[in-house]
Amino acid sequence: MINLKQILSIEINYKLKNIKKYLFQKKPTYVLSQTDKYIYFLDVPSYGNLGDQAIVFAMKKFMADFFNTYKQIEFQESNVIYYLKWLKKTIKKDDIICLTGGGNMGVMYQKYEALRRILIKNFPNNKILIFPQTVSYENNRYCNKELEKSKNIYNNHKNLLLMAREEKTFSIMKKLYNKCQIILCPDIVLYLNYHNLIKTKEKTIGICLRNDKEKSLTFKEDVLNKISMKKKLLSTLCSEKNINAQNREKIITNKLKEFAKNEIIITDRLHGMIFAYITNTLCVALPNLNGKVEGVYKWIENKGTVVFEKKFMGDFNFKYKVSQELSKEFDTLRKKVHSFIDKE
Repeated sequence: MINLKQILSIEINYKLKNIKKYLFQKKPTYVLSQTDKYIYFLDVPSYGNLGDQAIVFAMKKFMADFFNTYKQIEFQESNVIYYLKWLKKTIKKDDIICLTGGGNMGVMYQKYEALRRILIKNFPNNKILIFPQTVSYENNRYCNKELEKSKNIYNNHKNLLLMAREEKTFSIMKKLYNKCQIILCPDIVLYLNYHNLIKTKEKTIGICLRNDKEKSLTFKEDVLNKISMKKKLLSTLCSEKNINAQNREKIITNKLKEFAKNEIIITDRLHGMIFAYITNTLCVALPNLNGKVEGVYKWIENKGTVVFEKKFMGDFNFKYKVSQELSKEFDTLRKKVHSFIDKE
């Protein structure tokens, strides 16, 4: 059976899948002012991955803290195409577009790359910020072909700011998207601070391991067996609830509390590691498939509660130390984003 996903381009696959949304356009219920300035978050996740939801929450907080003269509007990635015609008529030249950070720049997660391309092409005159990302392209004929398409689309935009959350991606972006402005900065969730979320921790170990195409561990049971003498709590970064602007903070805070109550967290999930760090929870971070855990770990190495191990040995020979805020790093990011937005 022919797999069209590996034959047709990313954008064609996406458009075919969303053909009804293109044909039956909608108008949202927003009542907007012509005199107000807006920040549009146009690919907000509509699914229950709490790492990705935390990214959006942190993005919106960062922009609200430093660009509070703008009002914020969000559209979920699953529905934004319904409103594309309205958005093209409504978004003013001075409005800002923010696209969600994460680990989905490449071919592994096609719909996100497709949607980014579509939005970048449809808003050539707006300043567009892509929050800290990890780039991942496999070296094969299909991926190389799609990479060239992304290069052309990104580099043809006059006002595109790309943020890389680790050095490997920063190097790739500088090489591929050489006409865009590129910034190296921490994952935006590290902007959050929940150090005092839990007063008393339990004598438990929280385990949060991947079970998807990004996992590199094949020894989940081995991890469990090595800590069999201690009480364990299995956790996930997924929620079955529909998450939106109204309930996002509450759901994220509840998950952070679940992490923070543990004495130690063991995880190969990037935002499992970050959730531990921002809640002052001891954590053993393990590698994932594309290296983003190890790459982002460099921002917090020796600065708090997390240690990175390429293979879990069952030891917990590290001491509690209060996580440092990355104030200097995010102040630098603030200045660079201000410079990008303020330029003519």
